[in-house]
Amino acid sequence: MTLKTLSENEIIITLVALALLLFMAFCFGTLMEKIKAPRVVGEITGGILLGATCLYHFFPEVMGGIFMAYEQEGKVLNVFYQMGYFLWDIW
Repeated sequence: MTLKTLSENEIIITLVALALLLFMAFCFGTLMEKIKAPRVVGEITGGILLGATCLYHFFPEVMGGIFMAYEQEGKVLNVFYQMGYFLWDIW
């Protein structure tokens, strides 16, 4: 088994993707709270807008540049998703 490290560019792209995901979840969560809806609905809506449902449908090149910029990005982001899920369970 060979471990590979991410290049500087791949790290920056991954951090931009994470920041964008967190920013959208925060913004839409706050928006939903202001209209007296559950925050989680806004967070899910932010994810839908960044996913294949909306962003990839209308702007596939933007989606490819942020969330599919290198081959293993999905696996790297999945580590963060799993850590968040784990931390949410123990919270």
